[in-house]
Amino acid sequence: MTSHEVKGYIQELNNIDYEIKTILKETNRLNSRLRILRSNKESSEHKIIKYIEEKNIPGLKYQGRQIELKSKQKAIKMDKKEKKNKLERVLYKYGINNTEDVDEVFNSLKADKEYVNILNFKKLKV
Repeated sequence: MTSHEVKGYIQELNNIDYEIKTILKETNRLNSRLRILRSNKESSEHKIIKYIEEKNIPGLKYQGRQIELKSKQKAIKMDKKEKKNKLERVLYKYGINNTEDVDEVFNSLKADKEYVNILNFKKLKV
């Protein structure tokens, strides 16, 4: 490989990095918009559910659509502390009282890490 080819690869990396940054900015903008839209959707759904429950009716018809209440299970999200406490209770149930064992089991659920070589770019002072 010649130095000219390496310069070409570096230029290609710069172009790819620029495009990635541009796409990330757009993605962040769209994600914040999505967050607002999902919040508005949830609010509207909650108001419709409240109306149906208050009127004690099975559902609604609107513009050729049937809207009815349906019950389904939804997983409750837990933060790291809640997960660890739940794991402690389960292990305690099976006779494991050592908190080091709990930490070991909890950490075993995480993905393994490995070392890899990466390129680090720094701007030079002129």
